Formats: sequence, C-alpha cells, structure tokens
Amino acid sequence: MKFYDKGFITKYDDYVHLQIFNVGQLVLNLEIYKDEVCKGTLQCISSKEFNKKYFNQSYKDDFLYNLFSQNKIYFKDKNNNILIKVK
Repeated sequence: MKFYDKGFITKYDDYVHLQIFNVGQLVLNLEIYKDEVCKGTLQCISSKEFNKKYFNQSYKDDFLYNLFSQNKIYFKDKNNNILIKVK
C-alpha cells in the first residue's frame, strides 16, 4: 500500500480510526484495534494476519495499533522496504 495523500487519525480509548483521502475521495478507512484491523464494518482480520499480508509476520500483533497511538508517527524498516511517516 502506498499513500501520499491527506488523512485523519482519530484516537479512541480502545482503537484508532485511520482515514486517507485522495482528491476528496476516501481511499482507505481502517479501524485499528490491538488484536484486529477492520476495513469496513464486517471486514476484520486479526492483527497478526494483517501484519503478515501487508508488513512482515515478525512484527508484534499490536504493532500497527501501537504505531498509530503515538503522537509522532515514524517507522522505517529497510529490510522489508517499509516506511510509515505521518506529518
């Protein structure tokens, strides 16, 4: 997944809501929990499976949740060619 667009990160007590827009159209809508990631209301997969599919299976299950829960979001993994940076 590559996105260089505008978006919103909304933090709640038990999950993080990530929305990314391109030319005013919603292109990515995720609800990120510690143990699962949901793309829409009924399209949830475990965090472990999400990491395996989009990142690397070696990442901890709550990796994405912990990353987007931070105030300054920057992550670089040269071995797997992954860069996540939010300004």
